[in-house]
Amino acid sequence: MKLSRRRLVQSVGFDASNALLPMPVFAQSRVNNELRIPPLHTGEMSNGSLRYDLQLQAGSRQFLGGLNTPTIGINGSFLGPTIRLRNGSDVAMSVLNNLNEPSTIHWHGLHVPAKADGGPA
Repeated sequence: MKLSRRRLVQSVGFDASNALLPMPVFAQSRVNNELRIPPLHTGEMSNGSLRYDLQLQAGSRQFLGGLNTPTIGINGSFLGPTIRLRNGSDVAMSVLNNLNEPSTIHWHGLHVPAKADGGPA
């Protein structure tokens, strides 16, 4: 069977009428993984700042039944906690790297210096 350009574009998940928005290519998949929101980490008050202790660690998780996948997480085996902050609050983040390799964290939504925001050192 010859694959046309239109069929190729459709098969990789783009609708020709709106080429910038991906189509749900895997909508008919038989995998049913619910979206799990990481638990809220409330931190602790210490010397007038809200302090968060974070630990990077290796783990594993079954995304598909019977198949363990190596993972990396923060305070758990996969992903990291949800952290909710108030604008203008003093916050201290303590990060302990328990991995066997150098690592960084990207702070989504926080205004921090570029050298502290998950880029290469």
